[in-house]
Order: sequence, then structure tokens, then C-alpha cells
Amino acid sequence: MQIDRALNLVVPVEMPAGPYYVHSAPIGREVFEKYYLPISRAYSQMFALTSPLAGPRVAALLLRDAAQGLNRWDGEDGVERGLMAEIYRLSNVIMPTANGWTTVPFEEVRGKKLIAADDLSEVENSIVFFTLASVMPFKKERPRILDAASNVWSAQFTSLNVTEYAASLPTSNVTGNTGANGQAKPMGTTEPEATAAGTIDTGAGPQAFSMPH
Repeated sequence: MQIDRALNLVVPVEMPAGPYYVHSAPIGREVFEKYYLPISRAYSQMFALTSPLAGPRVAALLLRDAAQGLNRWDGEDGVERGLMAEIYRLSNVIMPTANGWTTVPFEEVRGKKLIAADDLSEVENSIVFFTLASVMPFKKERPRILDAASNVWSAQFTSLNVTEYAASLPTSNVTGNTGANGQAKPMGTTEPEATAAGTIDTGAGPQAFSMPH
């Protein structure tokens, strides 16, 4: 798998009405350069204290701790209102409804608690991990690090933006109810056109969203 800054993360979240998909794009170089110190410290701590497989479970917590240790968490330009806000802005949740797939900003899903707290925590940590692992390693190291983690949490990487990715998902069986016939297909079982359109499957298969605890 070739991973570069053009690819985005997609993580499935199993819900009663079928899977939701969290689509997240990497931060830009300007944002990275502004917050490089807390980013690099959190990235270093992630591998010093845990492992690549545990990283997606605690990345947001490590970034918060690193920023607080540098007195860079609070304030208008702090990590909480700056970097984390940008990560949220670049992330969207694709949900099945009676009228097909709809895209909701991650910040709105988070604010309205449209996803259970435990699932939301896992998603938040996974997209922060993706952010750290997309900007810190050398390009040749990114596939090894992201592959190892994505095989655990059933992620995919795609060149499609969130609108394109939502359009690539099957719509014939998407409804707003919780019946068996109304469930969207799990990650990894979309029609071949989605893969041909730019989705890069990591080989994780159609597993339910599961992070290491």
C-alpha cells in the first residue's frame, strides 16, 4: 500500500441501523508547522509508552498530555482550540438514513452525542493517531506504521474525499430503520466500483469496528 498526504482515513463504527463511516483528511503543512512540538512529543510518547497497535486507542490522550506539559493546550491558539478543532473540521461522519447516506460534520456528531461515548472516544483517538502518523514519519515508514494499526481497527485509506466516498457506498439497501434489510453493508463489502474509484483496502476485511482495550 502506498500512503501519502493525498490519502484519507475511513473508519467504520457499528451501529444498530448499520455501520457509520468516519472519514478524516490529514492536516496541512501549515497546521503541522504551527503545532509540530506537541505533535512530535505525543508521537514519540506513543511509541515509547505503548505500541503501534495501542496507539489508536490513546493517541488523543497523549496529544492532550503532551500539549499540557508544554503549556500549549489552552488558549485561542492552543492545541484544544487550534489543532484539535482542525482535526474535527477535517473529519465527517457518513450515516445511513431513509433517504440514503448523509454526511454530518464530526464536531456536530460529537456535540449532539449521536454516537455513544465509548465509540466516540475510540474514533477520536483513531483520527488523532492517523493525524500523527500522517505527518511525523518519513514517507517510507508510513505504510508499515499505518498498516499495523489499521489491521486492528478495520480502517481503510482512500483517495476519495468525503462526498465522493459517500457516493461510492451502496444505496439500494440503506434505510433509516434498524431492520436487517435496512442495514448498510459492512466495511470491505462495498461494490467493486468503490474500490475502482480509489478506495485502498488494507486487507482488514469486514470486521466490526474494534479497538484494543
